[in-house]
Amino acid sequence: MTRFRITAARVLAVAGVCGLMLFTVVSPASAATTSLTASGSGSSEVPAAASASDTIAATVDIDPQAGTITYTVSFQGSEPVAAGHIHKGAAGVSGPVVVMFDAAVINAHGTATVTVAKSLAAAIVADPAGYYVNVHTKSHLSGAARGQLTAGSGTAPTAVNAGNGGQFAASQTGLDGSIVALLIGSVMVLVAVAGVYTVRKRSI
Repeated sequence: MTRFRITAARVLAVAGVCGLMLFTVVSPASAATTSLTASGSGSSEVPAAASASDTIAATVDIDPQAGTITYTVSFQGSEPVAAGHIHKGAAGVSGPVVVMFDAAVINAHGTATVTVAKSLAAAIVADPAGYYVNVHTKSHLSGAARGQLTAGSGTAPTAVNAGNGGQFAASQTGLDGSIVALLIGSVMVLVAVAGVYTVRKRSI
């Protein structure tokens, strides 16, 4: 009887540890960042900039849970960038600055990360078309080139019950279904092996 109790405890311990590992891996807390892009020219400015040949292309990666925005902005124009921002405003509308970019980073063709309020990061992810990237030069202080933010193409992630009254996207875990299935299968195999070991111990 004593041997059976010890072995059963081991079975429960193994299953519990594996279950905890699986929960940690697929937890919505590990949600991935959302990648947005923006592209446009001086003609997209409101009002339109004098030089329509100035162009902008940007990649913006947002992590709402961390409240971080990582950006790379490429500007093609006749003079260096004096300032860069994310503004709130739909296409054809001029809006206020909500995120400050580093002009030196843009001119150096670099990448940088800024910290913002988590609520703002979530709002941009929820409605990227309601925000735009804008760069300014000394000759065009109101805006040299503008690009509306847009989400990447592809199928929208499937909502999964988070178990606490909410939902999260399965793809946000950073794992595909095959990896999750493999983890679940591994747990089942470990439990099955432990069960066989229990039966053998009892038969001794």
